[in-house]
This record gives sequence, structure tokens and C-alpha cells, in this order.
Amino acid sequence: MNNGVPRARRKTNFVLISVSKNGEGLTNTASRITTETAVLRKIRLELLEEAVDALIESVRNIDMPLEELLDLVKRKYESEA
Repeated sequence: MNNGVPRARRKTNFVLISVSKNGEGLTNTASRITTETAVLRKIRLELLEEAVDALIESVRNIDMPLEELLDLVKRKYESEA
């Protein structure tokens, strides 16, 4: 189940397409390829923060304790390594 959260399956060292949110949904914007480590780190952090925010919102809706969530995330992360 995706729930609109991007999934990263492998490490990448470039950015090809950027997507921005507007009042009418997602739209493609001008993009460029980069290998600049600082830019990639910033984009990676932004994507991760968005995914974590969505996860936290979903988990709060079902009243899941934090420790249970952290255990589940750790198990999933380690099993897919």
C-alpha cells in the first residue's frame, strides 16, 4: 500500500524530476540532473521528512503507541535490508 508516500528501493546519485504541490494536486516542474552531494542530501531529507510526517499522521489516527511503531519500523527496515 503506497498511500501517496514515495518509496525508495535503492540509492540514487542524481535527481531527474522534481514535483511540486499546488492547490490542484501534483504537477511536474522544470528539472535538471545533479550530482551535487549537498543538493541530493537536502532533497533526500525533504522526501524523508514528508514520508515520516505522513506516517505519523496515519499512526496517530489509529492511536498506535510510539514504541510499537518504532519496533515495527525497525523490524521492517532490517528485514528489507
